[in-house]
Amino acid sequence: LEKACEYAKAWHCAEAEAEASLYLGTLEIRQKRMHELFQKSREIFGAQGRQMKAALVDLSEGHRLYEMRRHKAARPLIASALLQLENAGDLKTLARALNCMGNLEEHENKVWQAVERFRQSLKCYHAIHSPYGTALTLTNLGNAYMRLENYSAALDSLQQAAAMFAQTANRYRTLFVQDYMAVALVNMGEIEQARRLLEKTLEEAHDIHEYGLKGELLADLTWVARLCEDLHAGRIWLDELKSLFAGSRQWHLARGLIEIGLLEWETGHKMQALDLLQDGLDAMKQIKDWKYSCAALQGMARMALADNDAERARLCCHEMIKTRFTQEECALLAESLVWRMAYLDRYEAVLLLLGYAAHIRKAFYRPLYPPAKTALAELENKAVAHLGQQHALAAYQQGKELTQQQLVQFAKE
Repeated sequence: LEKACEYAKAWHCAEAEAEASLYLGTLEIRQKRMHELFQKSREIFGAQGRQMKAALVDLSEGHRLYEMRRHKAARPLIASALLQLENAGDLKTLARALNCMGNLEEHENKVWQAVERFRQSLKCYHAIHSPYGTALTLTNLGNAYMRLENYSAALDSLQQAAAMFAQTANRYRTLFVQDYMAVALVNMGEIEQARRLLEKTLEEAHDIHEYGLKGELLADLTWVARLCEDLHAGRIWLDELKSLFAGSRQWHLARGLIEIGLLEWETGHKMQALDLLQDGLDAMKQIKDWKYSCAALQGMARMALADNDAERARLCCHEMIKTRFTQEECALLAESLVWRMAYLDRYEAVLLLLGYAAHIRKAFYRPLYPPAKTALAELENKAVAHLGQQHALAAYQQGKELTQQQLVQFAKE
């Protein structure tokens, strides 16, 4: 492509230079150079009056910025492309733009808007009979439904996507969608069915040399083993993760360490649990995943409270408030503090924190997984019984009015 770009420029073939620059931009990982390539392509197509090609450049650059997590910079470009494509008659590119905007809106927690974008994209792909595009969009739709806790709709969309990917002989995509299906099944309470699906998918992926897929499947299997309280299986899957990512601090391995660390503790193996959680925490901090760092610290705080070590629990909670918070991590912090407040018999604080966490999760479409829901519901019932229904409801409602700044101050106290 670089050679093509050079020749096109030397031979004054502007259209070929614009095309080569467009394709090069989609491959470039240096943001400044990427923008220069897209801008060159945009200028040439603009000078030729080819507005649809210029819209494609906007869409391609917006998509690359989204992939690089530069979401604010991506939005105006994707919006510009969408505006130009809406009445242009190019349904394939329009469908792609709708998908891009849907993914961006889902990231911005505008999940219902994202669902509508994906539905519009599906209509476009159906109209041009594109099985691959339809399957991709159904996958996006299924993941959005999971954010809305509509797990049956999510599973239905994902099953359709898997079937269509299988028709197009795309094994890699089929297997990845089956992993998403397993997550939906877990949230529906069908844990054993999810486990069988994950094991089947891992077996089918044995000859695919792509660590991301296998890592995702093995990490989810450690999670499911924890939910089933199957320590033997959990240790096997963790060993496979260690073998797959030997010597690295890779995300899937770190997640497996945390899941099995929690399982070791829940089945009475405290020393093994603490070592695994600490290793998982160290790895997550190094790769700057604050969500799972908080999950590990929450587990360590609960272990400390079970040992009547209130000081160690306090230190774990204090370390959590030093992390960089997203809304989900704020909910995790509140849920961690719940255990400490229950330990201290501060039941009004328990409900206040639960009210805050529930409000955040609902507002930002961040559902709790079933086991965590059950554990926190037990604490909530205990607090309500201690305080009385009316007093408890007032504390819970007050919790909804907490802000992130107040939460951090509460944690410090």
